[in-house]
Amino acid sequence: MRVELDKLLQPHLKRYLGEWLLFEVIETDRNGWPKKVHFVAHHPDREKLTDIALEKNIQRTLVRFAGEVIPEGMEAIL
Repeated sequence: MRVELDKLLQPHLKRYLGEWLLFEVIETDRNGWPKKVHFVAHHPDREKLTDIALEKNIQRTLVRFAGEVIPEGMEAIL
């Protein structure tokens, strides 16, 4: 389902590169993966999106960073 989710988000990921994106989840599949989303806002500061979601009383949110989470040349250990 990740591929389908990426297709839903792709236009916004390209447009707002380097920013956090807030989506309202409209519909999910039987496993809980978002099937339909509504783009709400973008901002470089993730916490601003929390404020927006609270102001708009959005119950089911999806927040995604549009860009590389780990900068090039860096590595992460999980």
